[in-house]
Amino acid sequence: RAGGVTQQAVDAHAELLIGGVLSRRLEILGLEVVGGAVLAVSVVDRLSDALSCVYTFFDPAHGRRSLGTYAILHAIESAHREALDWLYLGYFIADCPKMRYKADYHPHERYIGGRWTATG
Repeated sequence: RAGGVTQQAVDAHAELLIGGVLSRRLEILGLEVVGGAVLAVSVVDRLSDALSCVYTFFDPAHGRRSLGTYAILHAIESAHREALDWLYLGYFIADCPKMRYKADYHPHERYIGGRWTATG
């Protein structure tokens, strides 16, 4: 039990996120920080030519560490290391502050009007 979360809750959440999806993996981030505590977890789908970031969560007590940014940089590095053409960060929703960060990474494409359009 760490941070008020039981192992049973972690297992149930993991099953929800990765159960039955063979191409999905958990990226455990920040193990070297704060005495081996898990600070962030990314759920990533491995496709034939891309990584798709499904879900990332982190310890809010360490928000100043920019763990969301770290998770994206880790995914970029993983896609590069695996010689993949694409990294998909998920839906971009301009009106949702929690989703708007995706526009900060360049170059990128958006699916607009039925086609992928390069922006930035």
